[in-house]
Amino acid sequence: GTQPQQQQQQQQQQRPMRLRTRITISILSAMLTLSYVVSGALRVLGKFIKTFTNTTSVESSFEAAAEEVGVNEDKLRNKMK
Repeated sequence: GTQPQQQQQQQQQQRPMRLRTRITISILSAMLTLSYVVSGALRVLGKFIKTFTNTTSVESSFEAAAEEVGVNEDKLRNKMK
């Protein structure tokens, strides 16, 4: 039985590659999530400013921004599924 030993060696050689792939994938998905969060935050900010300049009422600006945050969270949740 030298064959099981050879298979073990091959698996050990493959493992670092798989780990690197896993790290790359997690970094990419983190960047993707971050970009969604950032673009969502910018959209919220933009909506807040737009509503604020239109109404000069902080309350309705916050309401509009909060709505946009809710929409973004739903989008994120759908992406994660």
